[in-house]
Amino acid sequence: MRLNRWKQIGVIASVVWILGAVGYTYYSETKDIEHLASSVTQECLTTLTNEPGRSAECANRGDSFRKSLPKVKYIALGVAVIPVPLVWGLAYLVLFVVRWARRRWALLHGKTPVKSAVCAVILTLVLLTGKACWPPPPHAATSIWVGNADIKNDSSQDAVSAFANAFAVEPACRGLTLSLNDMPSKPYWFLETYSSNTNQETEDGAPYRLYWWMDLNEKDGSTRPRVESDANRSLPKQAVQDVCFIVSQKGGMVR
Repeated sequence: MRLNRWKQIGVIASVVWILGAVGYTYYSETKDIEHLASSVTQECLTTLTNEPGRSAECANRGDSFRKSLPKVKYIALGVAVIPVPLVWGLAYLVLFVVRWARRRWALLHGKTPVKSAVCAVILTLVLLTGKACWPPPPHAATSIWVGNADIKNDSSQDAVSAFANAFAVEPACRGLTLSLNDMPSKPYWFLETYSSNTNQETEDGAPYRLYWWMDLNEKDGSTRPRVESDANRSLPKQAVQDVCFIVSQKGGMVR
């Protein structure tokens, strides 16, 4: 069966899209995971370097993120392939609706309508309908509200400050918003963070560690089950990485 010119263009565009999307998504996701794994390992090695077996523990922390690398190819394939049949289906739907409208117009008025006007109107209606019916992405919340930021307590303020400073420079948190004052509009993540250092650890000058917990407040008023920090990943940088990965739906280590 010989394809007409528009179908040939569509097939070529589909192939180019699939190859480009697979390559870009795979490269981007792999680069992000490797960067995060290296950052976690390096951060671990710069603290408490005199502890026995520290190098092996730090390597294991980095490798825990690399475990998700085998899944990247499936993610890339899904991102590339899934839109193709949807776009083809939409194209055929628009074509069907336009042809149906032209036939109806001809039957009612005895003449062929102006193609450009009908196509413009029908295409606009289809796109608007599709946009209205398309389900919103799940867990679209990108704002994090630190609920204990206004507590007049030195230890609480120190913990919030340490978290906010780490958040500001963490690549995994790009595109996310941290609110320390006003409550953002729903949906948003509610978070509280506190120092997990004991008095003795503070006196001994031990590295500053955080405990955190958060839950997702949906637009309809419902609340998702809360998640809290992994006791083995409590440095500010590690806490921020886990929080931002959870909010971005890329994983995160909790207990």
